Amino acid sequence: VNQAFSRLFGYSRDEMVGKKSLQFWNDHSTEVRTYDQKVTSHGKHGFHGELVCRKKNGANFHVLLSTTLIHDNDGKAYATISLARDITEEHNREEQLKEAKNKAELANRLKSNLMANMSHEVRTPLTGIIGFASILHEQLEGNEDQKFYVDNIKQSGERLLETMNNILMVSEIESQKVRLRFGTANIWDITQRSVSFNKPLALKTGLKLKFTGEEKVYVYTDEVL
Repeated sequence: VNQAFSRLFGYSRDEMVGKKSLQFWNDHSTEVRTYDQKVTSHGKHGFHGELVCRKKNGANFHVLLSTTLIHDNDGKAYATISLARDITEEHNREEQLKEAKNKAELANRLKSNLMANMSHEVRTPLTGIIGFASILHEQLEGNEDQKFYVDNIKQSGERLLETMNNILMVSEIESQKVRLRFGTANIWDITQRSVSFNKPLALKTGLKLKFTGEEKVYVYTDEVL
């Protein structure tokens, strides 16, 4: 027993000499049984691994222990040379990282559940708003002023629904579950919807939006992405 080992465990050299090494390990540590099997059963190999040890004051701490067996002339192990390094701080940091990882995974699961609930709670009323706006639009045939207001309601609802879908898609991308949905799309229709969504805001600020182009230009793509 050297001075460093004595300071580490809190015993004097005289207090440690003569005692079995297992007295200084935490009896509840699974690794102690491995140590006991490999070292005290006269095996051919020593031990290398972590052990939970116990100081003189009863406090537990972690060490990285390496032992080498000493054999007599007949090849029988009768002693060990051991080197121990206190890795308590490293072990605590590792536990903190594990805890942080578990909290992050929990937060991610909560976020996914929230997004799923938002999908239902927001999409359901939006579907009703868009549906009734479409019915009103049909019943207001000939009243262009009121149809314009109803169109704004319908387009705003559709825009909000698209925003909701995009938010959900971001969640899918983060979880690497996004799937491309290829299909034939008309560029003119996509552009028309974008202009229609922004036209009311443009009119309020005195701007006039318009675009020109062929009405039938088709591409094979994911229209949403």
